[in-house]
Amino acid sequence: MNRSIYPVFLPFAGCKGRCIFCQQHSLTGSQSVPAPAEAQLMLEAMLPSAGLGEIAFYGGSFFDLEVGLRQAYLEVAGSFIAQGRASSIRASVRPDSVDSDCLDQFVYYGGQTLELGCQSFDDRVLLACGRGHDARSSRESAVLIKARGLFLGIQLMPGLPAGSDDEARLSLRTALELGADFLRIYPALVLEGTALAEQYRMGHYDPLSLDAAVDLVADLYAMANQQSVAVIRMGAPLDFSSGVSGVLAGPVHPAFGQLVRSRLWVRTMELYCRQGFDEFRVNPADLSDAQGHRKENLLRLSAMERSPVIIASTQVRRGSLQVADQTSQVILG
Repeated sequence: MNRSIYPVFLPFAGCKGRCIFCQQHSLTGSQSVPAPAEAQLMLEAMLPSAGLGEIAFYGGSFFDLEVGLRQAYLEVAGSFIAQGRASSIRASVRPDSVDSDCLDQFVYYGGQTLELGCQSFDDRVLLACGRGHDARSSRESAVLIKARGLFLGIQLMPGLPAGSDDEARLSLRTALELGADFLRIYPALVLEGTALAEQYRMGHYDPLSLDAAVDLVADLYAMANQQSVAVIRMGAPLDFSSGVSGVLAGPVHPAFGQLVRSRLWVRTMELYCRQGFDEFRVNPADLSDAQGHRKENLLRLSAMERSPVIIASTQVRRGSLQVADQTSQVILG
């Protein structure tokens, strides 16, 4: 699963409607949908001369494209697989678009991975967001995908209207029970040009604060890691290199994933600080996360009237926290 991904963005392509939170032009940076011939040129420039990466069709709902157009994109991707420049195809799809015919076509051209944009497994949330499908569709599609032996990714969006922390945890548990091979967790943001932005302006929607989102996603991340399911993305896939525009409100941060991982480290260190310990050892690869973004974990522990010291040691395995003569396993990846 650790393959390079070569994305082709198809913003809103195949979408049956507009969900209240969605603004794919902002998220993908693409303002138009490339035709298959344009996608071929893009991939020609992106792909190595030989490799095992995945060609990914993101944005919109790939299985809701007109059959001929979908086949044209798949033929383009399949041609690069035949040349040995990629090994497989992945696509993002709506839960109510998955059927046997779509799966047959996808697998025939080299498809191996499907990402379901479930967002939530609570019908109240799905209705409030104008998704146009129910949780049953998500569950049934996940079962079909797994039955075909494909890799299943599930995208979740905590913090949506009608949602709650308990709903987000239940949705995560449902995704794990359905056999998700990996997850993406995107806390809801208020993006300009969406119906959610209008609700926010009228005072009808309060997004999660950054701290609340980090706390909640840390819980979800720990739950996934306890089941050895990878969370390959936390936080909206925004381009922060030139500043973020179009985000009105919500838990946006350029290092959101690090904030989540760091929150799990500090929770464990706080437990030991309360027992009188303040010297910790971690693997060098974990040092930055253990110290926290801009060393905020050290500041948080210092507020407990302790003098914490976090030392990097190659003798400590990844994801472990060594305290005095004991070792505590921190639930990370």
